[in-house]
Amino acid sequence: MDFYQQQSQARRQSRVLITIYLVGMLALGLVSSLWLSLIFLPVSLSRSPDPQLFHSGPFWMTATLVMLICLFVTFCRYQSLRKGGWRVAKALGGRRLLPSPTDFKEQQLRNVVEEMAIASGMPVPAIYVQDEEPGINSFAAGMGLNDAVIVVTRGALEALDRDELQAI
Repeated sequence: MDFYQQQSQARRQSRVLITIYLVGMLALGLVSSLWLSLIFLPVSLSRSPDPQLFHSGPFWMTATLVMLICLFVTFCRYQSLRKGGWRVAKALGGRRLLPSPTDFKEQQLRNVVEEMAIASGMPVPAIYVQDEEPGINSFAAGMGLNDAVIVVTRGALEALDRDELQAI
């Protein structure tokens, strides 16, 4: 599978995940309303022998309110993350790599990232290291080329050689 096929598959999967998320928010709103309605059902029964549980205004208002809160929180989180991949890196305990690091492994990482960026014709992304993470891991974050960052754990720097760093 080539890059463009993988990219199109990733976009399809992203659409599926967004749809699942929206359906989940709808379900959360409905379940919350149902739960609250069942809690207050004895009160409704004392007032009226035939409560209209799902046709009542409070049921739909509660569902709508829960969904609006979820959408608001999602929107706020999206706005904070779209300001740059560095926010994600900082939130996860990343430290920005200096332009001329003194540590050999960090300089090796910088060289690998710069070489890969030049070879792909892209700007060199900011590089962050998670010093407190002993596991071998890395990720890229950002909404576009200009705010992209590469984050590598200390464990990956210590355990991997140059070729393995280039692979991740």
